[in-house]
Amino acid sequence: MKNGGIDTAIGHWAQLMEGMSESPQHFYEAVTAAVERREIPECSLRHVWWREGGVFSAKRKYLRAKRAGHHIDICGAPFGNAFFASSWLCLPPPNLALAVILVIAGCIVGFFLTVDLINVLKTMQMPQFGTTEYWRERLIEQSVWLALDVLGTLLVFIFGIIRPLFFPSRETYYRVDTAEMFYRAVQNAVAEVIQGLRTEQGLRLLTEDELKPIMRGFGR
Repeated sequence: MKNGGIDTAIGHWAQLMEGMSESPQHFYEAVTAAVERREIPECSLRHVWWREGGVFSAKRKYLRAKRAGHHIDICGAPFGNAFFASSWLCLPPPNLALAVILVIAGCIVGFFLTVDLINVLKTMQMPQFGTTEYWRERLIEQSVWLALDVLGTLLVFIFGIIRPLFFPSRETYYRVDTAEMFYRAVQNAVAEVIQGLRTEQGLRLLTEDELKPIMRGFGR
């Protein structure tokens, strides 16, 4: 699986916490339980693995919370004598591959329809015209351009229909507010776990500013 999410990230939070010790697995389990306790509507949780770099680089395990077209990837990992945690709020990437496939399929269908039309015209008998071959060639030529015009219009129409399905739509007040509520709720769960672990380990609690995510998107 290729590295993903960062190109569509609209919110981010990260902290390197010196002196804090925890295993990623226990951290993810605790965050999962904290998120589930909040009963976030239509929220699903699963693990994903992102590569550190290229195709042959090592993979890192993340916890993903997903809801209504947005997902949050949460990382927890030891780093020296510290523990690092982060979260990324991301929009779904546009499904360019599927859109290209549909456009190519439309072109292929249009091409074969044009070929069939030309073959039909070639077999037509037009005795009413003085020079049958001349008028047939002219009719074929005009038919080809007409078919291309129709195909172009059809592709524009198809793209207008499929765009909302495969590309992120324009943000609205509702979508922005809902995404931020989702992110804040999940981030509160992460903060709850971190503050609990720090209390258990005798470390100072993180401040509100240290726990506050940075919103990058939504026109900011």
